[in-house]
Order: sequence, then structure tokens, then C-alpha cells
Amino acid sequence: MGPLDDSGLVSRKIVDLTRIVCASPSYLAKHGRPVEPSDLVRHACLTLSRNPGSASWPFRVNGKPTRIDVKGSVSADSADMLLQLAIGGAGVLRLSEHVVARSIHEGLLQPLLQDAQDPETNPLYALLPPAVTRLPR
Repeated sequence: MGPLDDSGLVSRKIVDLTRIVCASPSYLAKHGRPVEPSDLVRHACLTLSRNPGSASWPFRVNGKPTRIDVKGSVSADSADMLLQLAIGGAGVLRLSEHVVARSIHEGLLQPLLQDAQDPETNPLYALLPPAVTRLPR
């Protein structure tokens, strides 16, 4: 996922993913709902430790790109673990839409700051050895 390093592998882009900032209703009831991106500095934010820059979240404020450096007591290398922590009320989360969509649909998480979400996408690739010319269907 994300920009690819130069390698001898053949890449095939599968999809462009967007990330969604969200939190559980219980977290929001206890800590309040962020109204603007800068409010996130006062919230417990859950970040992916394996992704460089995962604690600097991009937004658009008054049409201009802005990055908010977030902090929290939990950083993990598992998106699934962070998702479960967010559902349990541990903090605010920013993960790819395919990871959080079901939890949002089921009311376990609520999207936040949607008007300020940065439209940045992250490509998801399949990587294959050079001898493989077609992806299985």
C-alpha cells in the first residue's frame, strides 16, 4: 500500500483507498466531538506504528492542505488492533475506508471532520514476480 519503491517486481494497482477519521460513540460522549482538525491535538489518537508519518494527519482547512500532528498513548502495527481499540472507546482513528466501513455502517464508529478530510488516496498494489504476467481471476 502506498508509493512503491523501485524493485524487480511487477505491480498491478488494485484500488485507490481513502482514509477516514472516526471514533466510537462512547469515546465522543466522554471526550467530545472534534469540530475542526486542530481539535485533534487534545484527543487520544490511535496511530499505525509501521507507517512513517502516521501521526501527521492531512486535512483541508479553508481549501488549503494542512497537517495535524496527533498524539495518543497507543500506537500499534496492526490496523485490526487499532480498529478494536477505537470501537472500545480508546481514541480517534484514521484508517482506510475498507477497514472502518463496516464498523461505521453498524454504528460502532462515527466518521469525523468529513468536510475537512483530505482527498489524498493511497494506492493498493499486488506485487508479482516478473515472470507472472496476469493476475488470477
